[in-house]
Amino acid sequence: MVTEDGITKTTFVSREAEFIPFSSVISIHSHRVPGMQGKAGQISRGYFESVLVLEDDKKLLISPDIFENYHEIIEAIRNR
Repeated sequence: MVTEDGITKTTFVSREAEFIPFSSVISIHSHRVPGMQGKAGQISRGYFESVLVLEDDKKLLISPDIFENYHEIIEAIRNR
């Protein structure tokens, strides 16, 4: 969940919540994950994923496969 001050990440299984303030994000490294190719042609086009580097040397992978609101999260971080 994106808030005004940061991101609240809730683990699906345990329902544990962790708050990550925007101020702790040092940088974002985005790259494209290539699509899959089969014998009959391209199966998927691929997707973008981003790695947030936090000030405590932790990294958080954010991708559309993990977060339904991937684009909202990335936009909120870049606008802060």
